[in-house]
Amino acid sequence: MIDARINDELRQKYNPDGSDLRNHQLELLRILDFFDAFCKQNGIRYWLSSGTCLGAVRHGGFIPWDDDIDVEMLRDDYLRFVELFKENEDFVLQTYDNDLFYTEPFPKLRYKRSTISEGEFDEKYTHHGIFIDIFIMEPVPLVPAVICHFFYGTMRHFSFKIKKSNKLLVLAYKIWKCFNGWLVKFNRLLFGFINKDTLRHTYGVGLVKKVRKRDEIFPMESQEFEGKVFPVPGNYDMYLKRIYGDYMRIPETTHTHHIIDNK
Repeated sequence: MIDARINDELRQKYNPDGSDLRNHQLELLRILDFFDAFCKQNGIRYWLSSGTCLGAVRHGGFIPWDDDIDVEMLRDDYLRFVELFKENEDFVLQTYDNDLFYTEPFPKLRYKRSTISEGEFDEKYTHHGIFIDIFIMEPVPLVPAVICHFFYGTMRHFSFKIKKSNKLLVLAYKIWKCFNGWLVKFNRLLFGFINKDTLRHTYGVGLVKKVRKRDEIFPMESQEFEGKVFPVPGNYDMYLKRIYGDYMRIPETTHTHHIIDNK
């Protein structure tokens, strides 16, 4: 973890108590608490990933300017999560299959008692609550990963231009979306047994060059995040170096991912 004084200065600069960003982060933490409890109760493995893992290791919580939470889990654990999770009055799982104009191949766990603005997505998504991203990890060879990402990307851009009232375009979009789903299933059947020690985000996600090594994740350990303890990769040092290089260095430029307009 970086020096406490520097960490406090960054907090005061980017996300002081009471700021919109800090309030948003606390809402995200509420979702993570629920997700963590559900997974532990049902023996489902997951770990803090990417910038969330970096925040835990370097800042003991959120990266001060960060506005999202990312977790990763193996596909088998995700399938068990989907099997057991039931939508309730607070939380809903938004997926490629249950929200027509949601085109991401990874799900979002959303807090229904909130709203976040996502720009051009607002009109078409069924669900609009604050969310955490759940990235599914599995053996995905590079070439099929690139091909699937291309098809998902072009479908996504097509979806931006569709009006719900244009039934012909909506039908074409549905067919394209169905095709992409079958393409993923075909590739998974064909390549799922290859090099199981190297993991990538599931087919269709754009981070095709960012691999994870199974033996750097398992066995997992715990790390403090915002005063609570959550699982992280066992060798989080190598895990983070693969993604960020010198991950303890504070970057000169920062940015947020989403439009924060919570209600």
